[in-house]
Amino acid sequence: MSWQTRFRTARTWRASYPPCPLAAASKALQDDQITGKDVAPFLLGYFHEPTHGVSLQTNIDLVLNNATLAAGIAVALPVGMSGSSP
Repeated sequence: MSWQTRFRTARTWRASYPPCPLAAASKALQDDQITGKDVAPFLLGYFHEPTHGVSLQTNIDLVLNNATLAAGIAVALPVGMSGSSP
C-alpha cells in the first residue's frame, strides 16, 4: 500500500470518529464556568450517560487499584522510611 493510500485511509478513519470527548468536556467546563471542587463531579456526570455507566465502573476500579498499590507500597517501606515515628 502506498503512503498516499495509507494517508487517505488514516484521514478517513479519523474523520469517522466523533470529536475528542476530553476536548468537548473541557469546552463544556469553560462554557459553564465550572472550576475548583465542582470539576470532578461535573466530569463524572458528563461521561456517565454516554458511556452507559462504564466510566463510573472504570473510576471505581481505578480507586480500588490505587488503594491496593498504596497499601503494597506502605507495607514494603522499611520502618522509619514513612516519615512517622512508631
